[in-house]
Amino acid sequence: MIVNVYSCGDTPLLHIRFMGCNRLPDTVNIPPMLRNSYIIHYVLRGRGFYNRSPVEAGQGFLIQPGQMAEYCADPQNPWELLWVVSEDENMAKLFQAYRADPVTQIFSYDFIPAVSSAMDALAMMGPTVQRPSVLLERFLGLWNLQDRHPYGPFRSNAQTYIDFALDYIHANYQSPVSIRELAELLGVSQPYLFRIFKSVTGKSPKTYLGDYRLLQAKKLLAETQLTITEVSNSVGYPDALAFSRFFSQKEGVSPRAYRQAITNST
Repeated sequence: MIVNVYSCGDTPLLHIRFMGCNRLPDTVNIPPMLRNSYIIHYVLRGRGFYNRSPVEAGQGFLIQPGQMAEYCADPQNPWELLWVVSEDENMAKLFQAYRADPVTQIFSYDFIPAVSSAMDALAMMGPTVQRPSVLLERFLGLWNLQDRHPYGPFRSNAQTYIDFALDYIHANYQSPVSIRELAELLGVSQPYLFRIFKSVTGKSPKTYLGDYRLLQAKKLLAETQLTITEVSNSVGYPDALAFSRFFSQKEGVSPRAYRQAITNST
């Protein structure tokens, strides 16, 4: 029995066109053809061949748009498969988490029960049309298990810390940001965070945060009609006077004078 569960509509996150599975061993041969989608296959049981390379339970294979692909089950031990199909270009980045062999595009996974559970859920849905979020949630549940090492084997811990610190600052600059709390989240000392952060960005975390707030403030002053107090609140300065002093120290003019100069130049 083969079941495809399709989605209807779109999502701003990631669109999964459909997911499917075969709950009985499948011996159908897929002849060589040019594929136009991103396709992920998980082998739950049995074995088969993908572009003539053997694939067994606990493994899977990736297909990308523009790629020739052929695959078939082993007649003596046919496989059970779960597949995910998407045309969304964001899948290209997600494929990196699978760390597939660069030549065969075969990957390994160690969460067979989760794949089996996903197949059971699809079989219970039956051939039907679902909201895009339903399939996205089902796929991401598997992808998150695959992506337990998102930075890859060649990414240093220091770079991992820097990436997180930058994301943290960019996401939280509108609120009070404590560098001490950031270091605690990362599980490193403040001196260590200071050293590695400055080695990459050329700035201390505190200086980078201030410069990022300044950049956002200048955009708001130039592109919106927000009051100075509203701009101050929007960039993490609940005290408008403190914000004005900070801005003047950095830019040499007050926020109000900066806005006026921008207005006069246009």
